[in-house]
Amino acid sequence: MATLSSHSALKHGAPSPPLKRHRHRHAKTTVRSQRQESDNSPNSIRKATSNRRETVLLSTFFPLLAAIRGSDDTTTIVNSFLSAYGLPTFRASKGYKAYDQFEDDYYFEYPKSWVVVPNRLRGGVYISDFQTADKATVEEFPLSDVLPNDDPVLGLAVGVVAKFVTPADYIPSDRLELPPKEKIKYQRETIDGQEYLYVQFPSSTITRSGYQVKRKNAAVAAVRKGSVYALCASARSEQATPKKEAVLEHVVQSFRMR
Repeated sequence: MATLSSHSALKHGAPSPPLKRHRHRHAKTTVRSQRQESDNSPNSIRKATSNRRETVLLSTFFPLLAAIRGSDDTTTIVNSFLSAYGLPTFRASKGYKAYDQFEDDYYFEYPKSWVVVPNRLRGGVYISDFQTADKATVEEFPLSDVLPNDDPVLGLAVGVVAKFVTPADYIPSDRLELPPKEKIKYQRETIDGQEYLYVQFPSSTITRSGYQVKRKNAAVAAVRKGSVYALCASARSEQATPKKEAVLEHVVQSFRMR
């Protein structure tokens, strides 16, 4: 009886394994089709286009721009080029890079996204963020440039502030204002036998068009063999968030004499 029932089922066309495999193949085709539609979605296309654009720009412009821009960080170089032409930029590189030149008597760290410009007519260096105007500058000058003061430490602090507020290459049409002495904060610290003077001060510049630019400054100075080596890191006051102030402090604290 069981054999007859099985034979009857086959005779009347009961579902068979091949038909199940056919439905399985159809399911695979549907999933593959949905995946292709997802890959062709507007968001996927924009992401793929952006990745290709970044790859092309980084590989094409890096060799050229590296020769004319003060950085060896690929993203920073390309961003400086794009920003100059008002084009969208890539996300800035994170972390720090060491400024350590054999011919200099000092070294320090600065954000990877900043660009280095050596001072051509005098000692020192200028490093800045071309998008936000955050910057770090190093000035070298004779100790004799510091005006005599009953308190030699305060005298040095005031002399350092004057060098950064009124640098040798400032634009004469701009009016620079020295902060009052009571707003200059300073302290000394000896590290590895070298004395460093840390200074914090505000500064203000009134441009030729009458626009006032205020900055928050953090500086460090060291004296060696009759010369002063000083670094100042600063940002515009309205942009000086706690996170940005921490970056400026990192730059200043990393400054060391050889």
